[in-house]
Amino acid sequence: MIPVSWFSRLLLPLVAVVLLATTGSLLRCGAATAEESANRPDASEKKASATSLSVVTNPYLVLIRDPFVQQSLCLTDKQTHAVRQLTDAVDSRLWKIRPLEPAENAAALARLISETRPEVNKILSPEQQQRLNQIVIRVQGIESLLTADIHHALQLTDAQLQQIAKVIETAKKSRSERQAKKSKGEPGNRLQAELQAIEKQADQNIAAILEESQQQKWNSLAGESFNTANLGDIKFRAPRLHSAHGWLNTPALTMQDLHGKVIVLHFMTYG
Repeated sequence: MIPVSWFSRLLLPLVAVVLLATTGSLLRCGAATAEESANRPDASEKKASATSLSVVTNPYLVLIRDPFVQQSLCLTDKQTHAVRQLTDAVDSRLWKIRPLEPAENAAALARLISETRPEVNKILSPEQQQRLNQIVIRVQGIESLLTADIHHALQLTDAQLQQIAKVIETAKKSRSERQAKKSKGEPGNRLQAELQAIEKQADQNIAAILEESQQQKWNSLAGESFNTANLGDIKFRAPRLHSAHGWLNTPALTMQDLHGKVIVLHFMTYG
């Protein structure tokens, strides 16, 4: 059955990937994985289906820069450098997406991924492209079922989509309630056990909704299992310093001017 690997609300809302369950092994370098049908643009790049019931964030631009993903894809030093240059170039646009409402954020992110993916594909081999798409599905976990590509591939009915959305929302609510206990001093090991129980129950509920052939199809599209516990060591290029009203007591500064220096930023607001 589908391993539950949650990522909710990228801090960007994409930076902080919240991943609770872990599964499986790494891609064997140089070896092809699962079927070619997984090597397709992710659903968030397409127009949302009328039956899509919630916004499912695409972590593509987060995952491509993650060292563990790059290791799993067996990127060469040259490929890693090329990816870094590419992500550095798009990061200024990612920061601008941050304050948007979830639906606007998802639409803007989808456009950016659509523009960036062809450039990534020039860097990666077909096998690496395929595996990256599979890792995206693995990280989205059961939420991937609400994306257009997946629910069309699995031929999910509207009734199934409604049921799946309800399971996901119930799990999110339960998870939020448990996380709230953390601020009240509940022991971390107890909280972790409760969160794992929530994920297990959600997984069981999804299994009851899907037909066996649909479960098999999802596993085929998602490829080999992937250990999400090692994700998260990601970096984004800082946005340039910008002043709408000019600089006070100093010439205009740029990131290039400050490169290699230790800088203290003191933010002040008025109003």
